[in-house]
Order: sequence, then structure tokens, then C-alpha cells
Amino acid sequence: MSLVGREREQERLAALGASGGSLLVVGEPGVGKSALLRSLDGHLVTGVEAERDLPYSGLHQVLHPFLDLSTLSGARRDALEVVFGLSDGAAPPVHLVGLAALDLMSTAKPVVLVDDAHWLDQASQDVLGFVARRLSGATLIAAARIPMFAGVPALTVEPLAPDAADTLLCPARLRAPRAADRRAGSPCATWTSAAAARSGRGQRGRGSQLADGEHRYDGFERKLQNRPVISVPAITIASDFDGPNKSGAGYRDRFTGRYEHRILDGIGHNVPQEAPEAFTRAVLDVSR
Repeated sequence: MSLVGREREQERLAALGASGGSLLVVGEPGVGKSALLRSLDGHLVTGVEAERDLPYSGLHQVLHPFLDLSTLSGARRDALEVVFGLSDGAAPPVHLVGLAALDLMSTAKPVVLVDDAHWLDQASQDVLGFVARRLSGATLIAAARIPMFAGVPALTVEPLAPDAADTLLCPARLRAPRAADRRAGSPCATWTSAAAARSGRGQRGRGSQLADGEHRYDGFERKLQNRPVISVPAITIASDFDGPNKSGAGYRDRFTGRYEHRILDGIGHNVPQEAPEAFTRAVLDVSR
């Protein structure tokens, strides 16, 4: 899958997937990190905020497809059995769990893709950082909003260039209210701004406002809940990674007009970038 304006990043990721090693992909919310990971073939893991207080829950997601404990030596096997609740015992040191994980990955030689790595529990972050600094043959690529895994090579995903932002909008025949509404090169924000313009919600001569930083995703729901009831046709979109609120049941009473909720399978949090056709279809459908 080719991503608009991300040829350089995709080339580097593809090369790493073929040769093995580790890489941290860093960028602001909505810049396209998730789409880059999903453009690769591999075992995809997504960090979940709800599991941040569950030690080694993230590591279990990473290892479970090739968790063959019979290939490990006694101490390393025992370490994983304890942290994964397969046997009782004192908590093993992080480096021993890391060595066990490194052995499994070196044997299986997977391509492991970890999205939203900043949401992983701290124990899993510590182990994956240990593994990433030593891994060869297998591949570990993690995406995060903030720098992590000290000593691991990093790729910073920069905002889209203006020409790339224009190209992203062209297939949908959408136009942002003005050039500034490309929202600093964020693919997600570019689509959101264009959608507002297409449906007539953008103010003339002014760009639609989006929350900054951490709220670029989480703030959407809060902003929707705080708005008064509206009487225009509406469509809400959720991904199958969105947790208990993906059904849209909590939104229905906010709309008095025709309403529809759509769920997209296999999509992360960045719907406009990962599923542009489905997103565009929803924008056009609601404006009819």
C-alpha cells in the first residue's frame, strides 16, 4: 500500500522488515504513524490505555503468536511462565524476561509492529526496549507519540508537505477552506478540515478548529458530548479498536436528524489516513 507523501518513510520501513532490526517511529497524533505500520506485513500489536496497569500485558500481545516455551532454557522459561501467570514464583528481573523474549523472537524471526507503544504497560516497555537494543534477524518496529526506548534508532514522521496534502484531498474532490487548513501537515486533521468544508460546517474564510496535541483524538468525543443537539443528518465512524464506545449508542441522543453509525474493521485510530475511501464515502453520504 502506497501512502501519499510517505515514500521515504515506507522505503526505510520496508528495508528494515527485510533485513531485521529495530526502529521507533515517532510523530504527533494524526501524522500517519499507524498507517505506516499497517502498510507492512507483520504481527500488529496496539497499545491499549486500559491495560497500562497490567504488567507484561503488552509483552504477551507481542509474543503470543510464537510463544513456544519449550525452546527456552530453564531460567528464561521460568521467567516467562511467572510473568504470564503460567506458574507461581517471585517476579523475575527485567533483563531475564528480556533475554527470554529475545530468544523467542530470534528463533521465530517475526516482523512485529507495535502501534501506540506509549500506552503499553511500563514492564513491557522496559522489556521491549531491552530487546530492541539487541535484536537482529527479527524485526521490531514501534510507533509512539513520544521518544522512548533509549538507544534504539528513531524515525521522526514530519508533517505532510503542502503538495502531498493537496494530493491526499484530490481523490475525494474535497477542498479545504484555505491552504492554512491543511493543519500543519497532519493527514488526519487535513481530512477533518476538508470534511467540515464539504458539509458546510466550516466558517467562511476561516478554518475549522481542531484540538491540539493529545486531544486531537480523545477530544473529539468530549467536544461532541458538549455540543447542543443538532438537527442535520449525521454519520459517526468508529474503528474496531475503539473499545466499548465503538457501538455509537452514546451518540444517538445528540442528533435529531437522520443518523447512522458505521464501524470499520481492521482500522486503528487514524480512520481518514487508513481508510480514506470509507471516510470519504461517509462525508459525501451525510452531505446529500
